[in-house]
Amino acid sequence: MLKSEGTTAPKDLIQQVRKIESLNEGYFKVAGITYKKLPTSLKVKGLSITYTRYQLRGSSQGDAISKSLTEISVPVILDPLYLYNYKYFGHYVDDTIFVGPHVFRLNLMGVTSTLQHEQLHSEEHEKVRQGKMSLGRLELMNSEGRRSVNYGNYFRVDEIETHLNDYHLLTDPAIAAQRDLDLITQGLTSSALDSIKKHRDVVVKDKVQNLKRFSAESQEMLAKIKARIMHGAIPYSSKYDPATGAIRVIFTTEYKFYEFMSFDLRGLIVPSDLNDWVKVREIILNTINWSEERISSSNINSINI
Repeated sequence: MLKSEGTTAPKDLIQQVRKIESLNEGYFKVAGITYKKLPTSLKVKGLSITYTRYQLRGSSQGDAISKSLTEISVPVILDPLYLYNYKYFGHYVDDTIFVGPHVFRLNLMGVTSTLQHEQLHSEEHEKVRQGKMSLGRLELMNSEGRRSVNYGNYFRVDEIETHLNDYHLLTDPAIAAQRDLDLITQGLTSSALDSIKKHRDVVVKDKVQNLKRFSAESQEMLAKIKARIMHGAIPYSSKYDPATGAIRVIFTTEYKFYEFMSFDLRGLIVPSDLNDWVKVREIILNTINWSEERISSSNINSINI
């Protein structure tokens, strides 16, 4: 099985990393997973080591993890030391999904749906690049331009899309029944399955709470900014990133939780339009109206926990 290490002391880390790499590569061979080695450097408490990340490709003839990889359309990088580098399940950046070995095990148990979550982020990001409407155009943050995975300081509003998808994947009766059957077939005891089900309930409750918070905060902030725009021109800053093509218009929110709201308008305007408030105003209002309708149509408040 995939191995990870999160507690080894630095002096023992190199030896442990080599053992992890050997175990992982042995597993890939029997699982039907092909891989490309990506040498990576890491510093842990002053100790610099080189270890291997893996770009993975699954097979429809492989095991459950291998099959799950075939459903993902962007590169998936397995970082055996993910929990040293990051403190969460996975993330999507630069058209790539990064995960640790723990994610695959949790996905198989139905405790998370990280691969599908990050895949959906990639799809929403692609909509933005193609000039289509998406909640991925909107970001809320506590420091202008600052991004982090702490939802209390920053989140991209398409977390509503990904969390809603997570909720359906984790609660769909047919999916859950097949997942539980697979686990029992693999030798999981009924008591262990009961424990997993209890943990799933906790995860689902957290997803729903996040969904309702994301929805309420996003709608309130969109309404506030819309009202200010309708009453006349309001201060905004703008940024164009030639490397990514992002064209951002950023407003202060006057909101207690988030200081700034950013709109990525790529595909809807060109950089030279940023100095034309009339055009920016029209596109922002169209984006707000579409976003309000999209969030409202999700019927998040009807979800009970």
